[in-house]
Amino acid sequence: MGLFNEITAIHFRNFTKLNLTFSSGINVFVGENGQGKTNILELIYFISILRSFRSNNLKNLIQWQQNSFLLSGCVECLNSKMKLSVQLGETRSLYLNNTKINRASEFIGRIRCVPFVSEDIYLVYGSGSDRRKFLDITLSQLYPDYLSALQNYNKAVKSRNRLLKCEPVNFKAIGVFDSILATAGALITQYRYRFCNRLNEHLTDISPIMLAGNDRIKIKYEFSYDISEKVQTQEEFQRSYLNALKKNIDKDSQYKLTSVGPHRDDFLIFFNEKSLNNFGSEGECRITVIILKIASGRLSNETDNNNVIYIIDDVFGELDEKRRESFLTYLQDIKQVFITTTDNKILDCLPHSSVFNISNGKVVKCKE
Repeated sequence: MGLFNEITAIHFRNFTKLNLTFSSGINVFVGENGQGKTNILELIYFISILRSFRSNNLKNLIQWQQNSFLLSGCVECLNSKMKLSVQLGETRSLYLNNTKINRASEFIGRIRCVPFVSEDIYLVYGSGSDRRKFLDITLSQLYPDYLSALQNYNKAVKSRNRLLKCEPVNFKAIGVFDSILATAGALITQYRYRFCNRLNEHLTDISPIMLAGNDRIKIKYEFSYDISEKVQTQEEFQRSYLNALKKNIDKDSQYKLTSVGPHRDDFLIFFNEKSLNNFGSEGECRITVIILKIASGRLSNETDNNNVIYIIDDVFGELDEKRRESFLTYLQDIKQVFITTTDNKILDCLPHSSVFNISNGKVVKCKE
């Protein structure tokens, strides 16, 4: 894993051609709204995880009246360099050091990226799918076997659901997919469950820094089926899930879908032991999602020797002065950070940062 020292973008969003060099530490993009600051963070994120944090329709990322975009990122890692490239048009092509690769799992995780964006508020107000997406994106960057299991699991759920829609239902064929689901689902669930428990440890450490007084944040993984709290091993998770699939087969055949499993699990967020989405103020919700992201970044750093990058899209206005200062102080210890802001006063708190001015899609490096 490593850090970006250069990126190139062709026909991405509002950029016809863009080439930027970065330093370690904090890189700040300053400009008015609508100039393309967030687009830069989006392309950094896309090179890292092959997703956008703004749009599910990737064709929206292609510059107007163009057919494709090309992104490249040069990464420095352990005194060696690596080049990651992705081209997206009618199809997607991935390259590692100019050699084409076929699997996303070979690409994702080369750069580990934690985004702080306004859309994070859906971790509180959104549906379970929003929170599952947070877990899946984070864990896919950390563990290649998680991403493979997730891909296998999602394919098996779709296949099982198709069988459930057939008349008559072929229960023997469904049993074959139950075994696939139980194997992949057990690995997914074990990783998620352990991650949430470890996340709570970091939330305990971070909360006193970012919150007032004795305020505390906690999360709890919520299974979609009955499972003993004593379950710990992958084999135990597998048995529990397989039993749940068999127990719910009549319900599944009635409603024509798979009703239990990691694709229906969730996690709950508590602020001072109260459900945040039911009782939290907007301020409490916004600071909570930032703290959750900090905690997930700490966990990623534990497995990657502090080589995780942060991208932060103008979220400082959501914080009061004390919390903003605490967050900015915390960022000083991160190996590489990319920040967008419309407020030049932020720069007073970041004296050693590299600064880029953006206007009308043009990016000029004015301080290093």
